[in-house]
Amino acid sequence: MIYRRGGKPGGGTDKLHFVECPGCGCPNRPSEQKCMYCQAELQGPAAALKGHIYPYLNNIRAFLVFQPPTEEVKGFFRSGFALLLAAVFIGLGVTFAIRGMRHGGFFNWTVCALLLFYGGAALRNAWGGFFRK
Repeated sequence: MIYRRGGKPGGGTDKLHFVECPGCGCPNRPSEQKCMYCQAELQGPAAALKGHIYPYLNNIRAFLVFQPPTEEVKGFFRSGFALLLAAVFIGLGVTFAIRGMRHGGFFNWTVCALLLFYGGAALRNAWGGFFRK
């Protein structure tokens, strides 16, 4: 794409400021035949076609590039997972407590205490993650 001194395509005076390579976007002198970076043709029908298509391809590439999740999204999913884990631990702890009341046994009460403790810790992590700034 050819840019003029006005800063926009087709604007300003007739003196050319630079020619943007249709392949890589590198600015080149208007008198150059090939791009100084990627050696793509800067003049001719193929270069003109690439010059018209290049901005659209860049928009598509920018849209398809993976965007890593922000800290807010990470914290929300982490807190949601901790909440789910807390619900599972507390549910299993209550189940072992009921088994301990019906059948007795040291194993049932020990597992109940451990699961309720871990469920409470996971619930604390989930609660802190939702309100952490």
